[in-house]
Amino acid sequence: MNQDIGTTAFGSVDFEDIYPKGIENHYWNHARNQIIIRALRSECDASGSGQPLRLLDVGCGKGIVTEHLRNKGVDCWGCDLGAPPQVDAKTAKFLRFGCRATELPEDFRVSVTIIMLLDVLEHLEHPDKLLSELHAGFPNVEKIMFTVPARQELFSNYDRRNRHFRRYDASNIQGLDTPNYFTLGRWSYFFHSLYVPARLMKMIGVDRKTELQAPKSRISRMAHMAVAKYFVYEDRVLPGHLAGSSIRGVLRRVK
Repeated sequence: MNQDIGTTAFGSVDFEDIYPKGIENHYWNHARNQIIIRALRSECDASGSGQPLRLLDVGCGKGIVTEHLRNKGVDCWGCDLGAPPQVDAKTAKFLRFGCRATELPEDFRVSVTIIMLLDVLEHLEHPDKLLSELHAGFPNVEKIMFTVPARQELFSNYDRRNRHFRRYDASNIQGLDTPNYFTLGRWSYFFHSLYVPARLMKMIGVDRKTELQAPKSRISRMAHMAVAKYFVYEDRVLPGHLAGSSIRGVLRRVK
């Protein structure tokens, strides 16, 4: 999952906890996948570039987003420092494990036009170091699309278990603005409806579950898909400044 994060890097036990078999069917992943591709299309339409040439999902984990985007016709690849088990066979050839993004072959790196950092930056004590490396190693990347956990008041045992340094909100997200590398563009909250229960749990001292459970039965998978559709709809109609448990945003290259 993580790039250049030292002791916060995930091992096999961490991957089993966070990426159990079937976790791609969890509502959170379903919804995030759809929200990401909508944001991606919006960015491409706004820039007038159409479909991007090539995307790289840095810290791709099990490759859930890579697989989803490839199924939608996007030339997306993934890389990760770890080597999680049970990677889908049809996606495995588009994933690179056990290496940093900047260690990928140069001919590949120069072909990448957009990088995604999806729930990666919160693992970094000094995210500007990674951003500077990506700026130098990927000369044709014009923007970085990112997601991060939101609202520091929600910081909990779940964040500690997953080795997060922080959650992001208006008080600290400007720290991702690196004038010599990438400048912070627009950003907004999503997963709005998860904020209230998470806040209540934190206020009354109830710990979150730290191991994710994948839906197993057909009925539970259908239920998760229905919940995901709600969050996608919520993202379309609620204002982005309304508090949510996650943030999405874009960093634009400084020439």
